[in-house]
Amino acid sequence: MNRTATIIFSIIILLVLAFCAFIVYRLLTVTPVVPPTLSPTLDKTTTVTVEAAKTVTTNADATATSEANETATTKAIEITTAEAATAAAATQTAIADATAAAATTQTAIADATAAAAATQTAIANATTAAAATQTAITDATTAAAATQTAITDATTAAAATQTTITDATTAAAVTSTPTPTPTPTPVLPKLLEPESDAAINVRQIHFKWEWKGIPPAENEYFALRMWHQENPEEEHSITWEKVTDYILTLDDPPVDDIDFSKGYYYWNIALVRELCPNREEEGCWEKICKSEDRRIYVAVPPPPSPTHTHTPPSKPPTPTSEPTPEE
Repeated sequence: MNRTATIIFSIIILLVLAFCAFIVYRLLTVTPVVPPTLSPTLDKTTTVTVEAAKTVTTNADATATSEANETATTKAIEITTAEAATAAAATQTAIADATAAAATTQTAIADATAAAAATQTAIANATTAAAATQTAITDATTAAAATQTAITDATTAAAATQTTITDATTAAAVTSTPTPTPTPTPVLPKLLEPESDAAINVRQIHFKWEWKGIPPAENEYFALRMWHQENPEEEHSITWEKVTDYILTLDDPPVDDIDFSKGYYYWNIALVRELCPNREEEGCWEKICKSEDRRIYVAVPPPPSPTHTHTPPSKPPTPTSEPTPEE
């Protein structure tokens, strides 16, 4: 603001000096009125008259000159005053323009100062962000270096472990002979009675078997299954038991479609697991294991009718072939 005031004051001083110089110039350039020159050919007799007339003329000329000079001075002063007023108005206008320019300059300076402050703030924020970024980069680099070191250590440890395993394997191969691991024998039901090819001459058959495995679970049972030698595909489930024996009455078999007429029959014991309440439905049970198949001969015929009697043979006939039943 002090600089602007100094500029305005300097302009005003220059304008005043120019105005004074102009007034002096106008005063110096006014042309005086020159009196006419008398002819030298005048007669001597008229010298006094001429001299007197010259004196009168000189006085008149002086008076006229004085008046003319006054008039010229007055006009010059009027002209100078008008010009000075014009110059003062121009100076006033220049001062107003300079004041407006100074105000505009001041506003521009204020705006530039605010912009500079905002720029400085932005630079400070950018510097802070750059410092934070640099710190993050440094931390990330340190973490990466630590991770690489950990990976290198883990790789070295893995290599050492692999070397140890290789050495141990080599030593074991040199110093010991591998022993084959025996395959465990599965536990199966073992049939006890009746014996193979036994002739059944009574109307009841007592089946017995042995189980050395874990006792059956709540939904596991021993299933007695039988089928006729001539119909191996018709395997019948006689009963499901938790115990290891069962007495079958031939006169009242639990299965309707088997009449136990004379002939050869096969039987076995299977350990089964119940999957749903209805055992007759397909998929409601599954077989865990089963015993061998054993053959017996039923020599007792079905109960006689009121008009016929049957004498059972004392020995079972010799079978012609032994079919292999399906499990």
